[in-house]
Amino acid sequence: MSSDTELPVIGYVLKMDDGYGGDFSIIYNGKNYPNVLRYTITGLTTSLPYRFTLSALNFNGFSDESDIASFIICVKP
Repeated sequence: MSSDTELPVIGYVLKMDDGYGGDFSIIYNGKNYPNVLRYTITGLTTSLPYRFTLSALNFNGFSDESDIASFIICVKP
């Protein structure tokens, strides 16, 4: 919550695409867990560029989605 006039965040929703530029789908729904600020994703394919968005949730619903963040999955050298 950033000020007394705003509703508190009650959770976050993380969306991800399939690594091939497809549609986004929810991979984490943190409704009622506002203190969870990390999420570990498993089963990703090396060298694919996965895209993510994040939304906050309050009593009135979802916020606008964040800008898209892209990450390429790599292996340790």
